[in-house]
Amino acid sequence: MTINRRSAPRIALEAPVRVNGPRGAHHVKIRDLSLDGMFIESARPYPAGTRLECTVELAGGRIVLTAEVRHQSNTYRTEDGAGPYKGMGTRFVRLGADGLQTLSGYLARLTSGNTGS
Repeated sequence: MTINRRSAPRIALEAPVRVNGPRGAHHVKIRDLSLDGMFIESARPYPAGTRLECTVELAGGRIVLTAEVRHQSNTYRTEDGAGPYKGMGTRFVRLGADGLQTLSGYLARLTSGNTGS
């Protein structure tokens, strides 16, 4: 039996993210997203515990946040079964009120089927 420790469900999607970490800035992709974290596809994932400054580009706006790498994976599959992807699972450690509002609205539109496009 698998235990899901996430406090918020993740939604499979593909969105651009700029990650600034110890190796500099990189443009990569998000493969899933929730109110408390995201999986970032990356050929060179950072080790667990690394803090990353991220700029996420969503249809609802731009979100600037700090995320901490929780794990690396070579075989990650999103909730809808897409993948496998190599990358890193992260949790948000700094997400301002505006960022949380933008993210909440975006995820609500995705789950209701209205992407605003």
